[in-house]
Amino acid sequence: MARIGNLAAAVGLFGGAVACTLGERNAEAAFTGYTVVATPITNSGQNLVRYEVFANFNGATDTVLNVFNFQAQGGWGANLPAASGFWHKDNSDYSGGVLGQEYGTWAPQLTGSVTANRPFDSFLLIGGAPTSTNSSSADPSWGLAGAGSLGWNVAQIPVANLTNANTLGWFNSSPPNNQGRVGVAPNTATQVKVGQFILLANDQALRTFTLRTAFNNGAGGGTVFVDGSFQLCQNRTWYRDLDGDGFGAATSGTLSQCAQPFGYVLSNTDCNDADASINPNTIWYRDIDGDGFGAAASGTLSQCVQSADYVRNNLDCNDADPSINPYTIWFRDLDGDGFGFAANGTLTQCTQPAGYVLNNTDNCPTNSNPGQEDCDNDGVGDVCDVAFEDCDADGVCDLAEIAAPGGDSNSNGVLDDCERLFGDLNLDGVVTSADLSAFFAQWGSADPEFGDLNLDGMIDGADISILLANWGDGFGAEPFTIAAITPAQGSLTGGTTVSISGTNLSTVTSVTIGGAAATPVTVVSPSTITVVTPPGSYGVQDVVLKAGQRTTVKVDGFAYVLSWATVLEQNPNPAVVTSVTLRNAITATGLPWRVRDNGTDIEMVLIPKGTFSMGCSGSTQYGCDASEGPVHAVTLTNAFYMGRYEVTQAQWQARMGTNPSYFKAIPQNGNTANTNRPVEQVSWNTIKGAGGFLAGAGLRLPTEAEWEYAYRAGTATAFHGFTGYLTGTNNDALVGNIGWGLENNGALNTANYGTKAVGQKLANGFGLHDMSGNVWEWVNDWYSSSYYASSPSTNPTGPTTGTSRSVRGGGWGTDTSGLRASERGLDLPDFAYYGIGFRVARNPQ
Repeated sequence: MARIGNLAAAVGLFGGAVACTLGERNAEAAFTGYTVVATPITNSGQNLVRYEVFANFNGATDTVLNVFNFQAQGGWGANLPAASGFWHKDNSDYSGGVLGQEYGTWAPQLTGSVTANRPFDSFLLIGGAPTSTNSSSADPSWGLAGAGSLGWNVAQIPVANLTNANTLGWFNSSPPNNQGRVGVAPNTATQVKVGQFILLANDQALRTFTLRTAFNNGAGGGTVFVDGSFQLCQNRTWYRDLDGDGFGAATSGTLSQCAQPFGYVLSNTDCNDADASINPNTIWYRDIDGDGFGAAASGTLSQCVQSADYVRNNLDCNDADPSINPYTIWFRDLDGDGFGFAANGTLTQCTQPAGYVLNNTDNCPTNSNPGQEDCDNDGVGDVCDVAFEDCDADGVCDLAEIAAPGGDSNSNGVLDDCERLFGDLNLDGVVTSADLSAFFAQWGSADPEFGDLNLDGMIDGADISILLANWGDGFGAEPFTIAAITPAQGSLTGGTTVSISGTNLSTVTSVTIGGAAATPVTVVSPSTITVVTPPGSYGVQDVVLKAGQRTTVKVDGFAYVLSWATVLEQNPNPAVVTSVTLRNAITATGLPWRVRDNGTDIEMVLIPKGTFSMGCSGSTQYGCDASEGPVHAVTLTNAFYMGRYEVTQAQWQARMGTNPSYFKAIPQNGNTANTNRPVEQVSWNTIKGAGGFLAGAGLRLPTEAEWEYAYRAGTATAFHGFTGYLTGTNNDALVGNIGWGLENNGALNTANYGTKAVGQKLANGFGLHDMSGNVWEWVNDWYSSSYYASSPSTNPTGPTTGTSRSVRGGGWGTDTSGLRASERGLDLPDFAYYGIGFRVARNPQ
């Protein structure tokens, strides 16, 4: 990828037999290069392609004497199938000024006589082993006695090549006689056929060949030697492989060219090119018990579509029991009664762990099975519940009603046994030292009248713990209440000092907000306490105060809010976020969907956590750069906010005091001032550096992975979805619906040239505008063209060092290739250019 500031254009090479030439000019007739003509043929039962090689000249030549030193770049063995070769016509059968079209036998070096002048003998296999003996006047000597007897007596043939099977050829040293000549003097042609290839029809690699030609320049200047090279291959159709599984699909896009383009394959048999796990080789596993998990032992099918009773996973550990599979939840059974309880612990696995059962209906950790009353709905049977609530509001402790019915000797409306189980052994309404004395009076008693506070049949340290935990409290104590909580809202990160006012608060020992402890609890007076809020979840939360065993609750007493933002819309608008999946993901965070940053007035939308395929998404017109691969799965584990629009000139000027943009009011272009255009001519350093736009604002630049995830909004195509194309598109002709680029940019010196006011094009599935075009957008990452090959799969942040920073999204001067989801650009962090701006991101906290 060229630097964005260079506005470099990308070009592609397409064609059938492609020839590239390199030559030199000598005297009146100069060699100008080779032309290659490809013709499909069949010989000896094989499908072949014949490549006829013509030498071209810019004037009439006397003769083309010969060609030699023919090479395939990288060597014949590494480049050509065994049945392929280069066949060169000998002169003894020459007639009519055109080389003969005969092929002889398929392996002429193995058939016939090497000395007789037969049709097959008039071809030399260039690139194969030379015949060991051949003294025919029609051919140069191939004797192996030494360099002096080989006939290679011209200095232009490197001696080292005489034993190199990659660079064989021959030359006649005695012109102008006919031996070794391709043409007959005077030859006035400017194009002379000098030889021909035979390659197998399926040999479709892009190859480079070099060849040396000797000719008479037509001016009596003797023999001229020139070198030339050419490339060739056979066109074939490549199919786009969006999901990187090795199988392409015609609907995903095709290219017709020689070499394999990045992200394309020859196979077009993919049945779901958006899912790498589904293709013609997909293995489906039989699911006998219908629990959604299959097993290889139950049977498999290899095909595209899902058959009845088959699934993609093979994780079932018991395909005869639908209750047992890898996601089976086992519940801890502490009391061994065969009934488990979720609060006691769970394990998710195939096999039953010791001490765990499938049943989760036990609501008591002692030997009491399901069915007992749980009137406080805390998931624990009341007989086991050590929370002494009166949830039926009859003035009697629930535990006493159920476990120890008895009298109310002090006539206070509370059963004596309930009071005593609380620790108020002398029934005076409060737990004090008098109760402790009464407790020890019962110590060691075989049948204690009271003191067994936990009802386990003995008086021991556990009972003392209950009594001391309720010290200073009692059923006769004055109730405590919450009158007000100030402030009633604070940051998600916690740390807000909150004052709670009410009555009888001096005995409060703990405060929880949304179930999390708020500390420290500071008693200011009997009517006021203060706490510092813990981190919490967005929205209103209950505030719970405890004093001993007593509690009081302020329902929805405190709200966690985005302290930095004003909420514009809590829930995603279905007309904008049309995908139910995306709306559910946003709603699941509990965070508001659309907000405005209070410090910069930038509107932002929430991007939920998720997983996507990052990398190459070619369009119908453009393939991918190498830097866009390989395609790889990326998981972002945290939701974040992203600017709904590119940062505007007005927003920059309000914060920074100046407007560096080129495209503001430019009278000679017919432009009028419109500060809703994106700001540009801002460098990465100016944005992120000390005193820059982001300094102290709580904002940041998105990572490259966050940017692409936000662009795609659940799609996997070259261009994100929009009205009418909700799943995205690969069609370059439709990009004008979502972005400003080269195709819809105005002409130079017109009002529509350059950047445009933000938000005029259709948004993507998250509600983001101008993700394609208008201006390139700086992201946080250093740039590396090879980073994807080693990128972490979770929350990647780019290379740790580099020289350039990444930019994404394309701009007003970019063709549709640059407006694709996966296109990557780069520039130096101190570079400011009128085609680059930025978009902000922010963590919710």
